[in-house]
Amino acid sequence: MATPMSSHAVSMLTDKNVDEWCQVQCTVCTGFEKEASEEAKEVLGVEEVRVGHGHIVIRLPVKNTSKVLTLNGVDNCAVLIHENLHFGFGSNEEGSANFGGAIQTYFEWNVDMKNFNIEVILRIVDDSVSVSIALTKESLHRRLITNFGPTTLRATTAYNMLRLCKIQDGDVVCDPMCGSGAIPIQASVCWPQTWNICGEIHHRAMEKIEGNINAVNEQRKEKMLPQLGIDVFKWDACHLPLASHSVDVFITDLPFGKRSGSKKNNWKLYPAVMYEMARVAKLNTGRACLLTQDKKCMFKCMQHFAKYWKKQSYLWVNIGGLAAGVWLFRRTSAKLSGAPVSTLWHSPLPENCPQEMPVPDNQIPDL
Repeated sequence: MATPMSSHAVSMLTDKNVDEWCQVQCTVCTGFEKEASEEAKEVLGVEEVRVGHGHIVIRLPVKNTSKVLTLNGVDNCAVLIHENLHFGFGSNEEGSANFGGAIQTYFEWNVDMKNFNIEVILRIVDDSVSVSIALTKESLHRRLITNFGPTTLRATTAYNMLRLCKIQDGDVVCDPMCGSGAIPIQASVCWPQTWNICGEIHHRAMEKIEGNINAVNEQRKEKMLPQLGIDVFKWDACHLPLASHSVDVFITDLPFGKRSGSKKNNWKLYPAVMYEMARVAKLNTGRACLLTQDKKCMFKCMQHFAKYWKKQSYLWVNIGGLAAGVWLFRRTSAKLSGAPVSTLWHSPLPENCPQEMPVPDNQIPDL
């Protein structure tokens, strides 16, 4: 039962009869709990953040509860009313039925799944149970995105990926396959001192990202905020119209090969994109953060590109129920001297990297 307006639930907590401190439970994409915890400490100035599977629990003063809704890396927020870490139910269905019946009997509240005033959440995980009151009516990932595609990345997930890259003021950040634009929009909003460029090859995706950018700019105009600093191009991610060694950070959500593309095509697409990013990324300092569920293809690419990309870290994350991975790479000092991989590699990939061939400088276009 979140309230129709989150401010209503927040106002309930500011009543003089409640305790001075409270705990707020925030859900987060599984795998990004550490990043969400670090953001909460930075933004809210709190010291106590408990990390759980797919969520974090923040202890903070009641008067600061509304500030939780400004976090960029969490999806849904709720105030913990009660928690028992060693409570056993016969089943989740049995617990939900008993709890719902008790609520209706004790408070005489009629259940309404649409026109409710308050949302009470019962969360059962193994032997633990918690009861909370929701602060959010819908997931916070919808704040910046209005035009969704079939595989639109959550803005909250995009933010956590950007945190992994340690974005600095002045960085050139590029999403070569931006889809609906969640990553460049989030980057421009949260790191306004960066230059964000992105592109897509399909005209429908171009329409969605332009619609999302325009929608955010309208909101910012009403609040007297500057417009987003994003340049959008229609391009082929395997042949970027960018100068060599010009981008600080590449970050993208690669096609999983399910609802977008195919696993077979990924065997040609992934190496071609990684090769092109290696050409455009700055030597030694360039970073690449890549999300995909096609882990087999990515692991094979890593073997062949170890000369150009050094793996810094990886996370296993849950994306819409799919077990995916997020890889963070740093560009090495090795310069490219070979032909574009897309003209050399075939599916499946060979055991050894193909012999490199010289590429004339005049075949690399500048922006």
